[in-house]
Amino acid sequence: MEESIQEVDYISELPEPVLYHILSFLSIKQAARTSVLSKTWFQVWRTIPILKFDFFELFNRRYGALYYYPDFEIRQTNIQELYNFLEQILLSRQRQMINLIKFTLIMPSEYPEIVPTMDRWIGYALESKVKHLKISVFPPTSVYCVPQALLNAISVQVLDLQYLHLPSIGNVTLPFLKKLSLTCVFANDNLVSKLVAGSPLIEDMSFITCFGFKTVKIFNLVNLVKFYVESIVHLEQLEVEAPNLHSLTLRGSSWPSVLKLVSLKYLKSLTIHGAPITDKWLHEQLNKFPHLECLRLVECHILESIKISSSSLHTLCIKSCKKAARLQIDTPNLHIFSYRGDIILFSSNDLILPQVYLYFKFNNMETFWYIRLIQLLEKFNQCFRKVTLKSETGESCIIPCLVRRLVPPPLLKMKEMNLSISTRGKCPIAKLVDAMLWICPHLENLYINTRAIKSSFKFSYRKPTSHEGGDSGCHKSLPVSCWNCCIEDVKIKQWHYLTIDIENNSRIRKERNYIFNQDIWEKIKSVIINAALNLRHATLFYLTFEPENYYGEMKILWSRKPELAAQAYRGCNSILQKCIQAYNGSRHSSTISNRLCLCTNSTKTANRQKRKKDNKTMKVQLFGMSFTNKAKTPIQIEGLFTKWGQQKN
Repeated sequence: MEESIQEVDYISELPEPVLYHILSFLSIKQAARTSVLSKTWFQVWRTIPILKFDFFELFNRRYGALYYYPDFEIRQTNIQELYNFLEQILLSRQRQMINLIKFTLIMPSEYPEIVPTMDRWIGYALESKVKHLKISVFPPTSVYCVPQALLNAISVQVLDLQYLHLPSIGNVTLPFLKKLSLTCVFANDNLVSKLVAGSPLIEDMSFITCFGFKTVKIFNLVNLVKFYVESIVHLEQLEVEAPNLHSLTLRGSSWPSVLKLVSLKYLKSLTIHGAPITDKWLHEQLNKFPHLECLRLVECHILESIKISSSSLHTLCIKSCKKAARLQIDTPNLHIFSYRGDIILFSSNDLILPQVYLYFKFNNMETFWYIRLIQLLEKFNQCFRKVTLKSETGESCIIPCLVRRLVPPPLLKMKEMNLSISTRGKCPIAKLVDAMLWICPHLENLYINTRAIKSSFKFSYRKPTSHEGGDSGCHKSLPVSCWNCCIEDVKIKQWHYLTIDIENNSRIRKERNYIFNQDIWEKIKSVIINAALNLRHATLFYLTFEPENYYGEMKILWSRKPELAAQAYRGCNSILQKCIQAYNGSRHSSTISNRLCLCTNSTKTANRQKRKKDNKTMKVQLFGMSFTNKAKTPIQIEGLFTKWGQQKN
């Protein structure tokens, strides 16, 4: 006798704090819908102490846009009903004496009763002893000043204020506040001073694009470990004295005329972004931070000769400092070095760098530029273990033949290298492989990442031969045999990422594996790389067809290669013919064929066709072979493609 199996709702059996945590990731609208699932979920909804009232999310609109309602009267009615509903949610928590863990309020500034409504709701949250409070008004077209009670809230531990004004008078008492974030907030010097003094336990403080105050003095905050300052427009004086501060970020071109960093002996992370600091100032300040582990200098355009000496520094990042021409470091414990900018003069003491990231920006790639690049890389030959080169197109990494005849390869001891291409360049991967193997003649592992293809190469070599006098038998400039003379075999893995749905950003990944031990270079050039290049230059776009009153669209792959475009044309034409026959007969086939021809020969025509789509669409996908009609009924189409560019016989 078969026993009946009872379904058990394991999720509803979870403890309430876990269910609260699950609902905290949902919008207020989605969380309210869970109340109909069961009595347990209804009770969880009634008592959840985490509330998020984000009106931009509730009305499905972008910041600054109008409410999406058909007319003004209906819009106002719906808005008022929603406000009343949300107010009842807050009141119910207050009546039940439920302490709020977190309350987020993001209000549109065009709401006519914004001031009394926000004052009332903030008051309800404070009466419910809220711990984490976030308040934002956007767009900042009206002035909203938070109530004085907010600055004397005993329960608040995290306070995040955005696009607001703070009251200019009154006391500030936030005895348990641990994190304070002010973004686009207007306040005066007196209020900021009281805010710092009235938050004795604060650990994390940030001021982002604030206005009104000219002075920030941080004193007697023994618990402060993180301080972030960005673009305080009127700031003239900044003084920081925090003995236990671990992280300091100074960002923005608005730099105070008076800057004092005192008693920061335990500082571990320093980031300076877009600041007009000088070489002398930087050198003097770094001597005050004996425990500094991470230093980031970004867009500091006044720096010219950077000198860094630190026995504790672990990570160094220098990015887009336009005038920087020299870098001298004495950092024996450095592990991560990242540099982005033009070629610089580099010098260092003996050190081993496990992780190096280099992104060289160039204005004119002449012979002299490449020689300077090779000379710089040569200085890293002793200290690199693994290097990542970054380039927009890959062209800057391909050393011209003339330069190869003049100078030897720079990284003779490098065993592993990554090359990252950020945009769709025109460089074939075969050229990139050859360039990397010239820079590092005996690489063991090479990784090349582009937007569409990721490739992994593992090389094995016969014992390299060296010749005294610098002649290796390959070329006089080479101190060891080049890779092409002593390579034994290569193992290649390639992953092709193809987008098959632009709207949903849907992608597929295809993996290919190869092992070559004969005619290696010819096979790399002709078999693997050419196939990868064809896919890399493939473009996904729409073409459309209209059988009678029905509008449809189709997504195809198209290539700049004429032979592949012809294959795609024949295959897609076959698909369209079958689609039309399956849906509405074949009398429109000639029209479809002509439109297909236009699309495969003109990207602009395809883009125009793409913009014509409406809600009634029929889709055909090459990689799913699915066809959907107006009623969303799938129609199977067989015998189309086995893989891209080839039609099934």
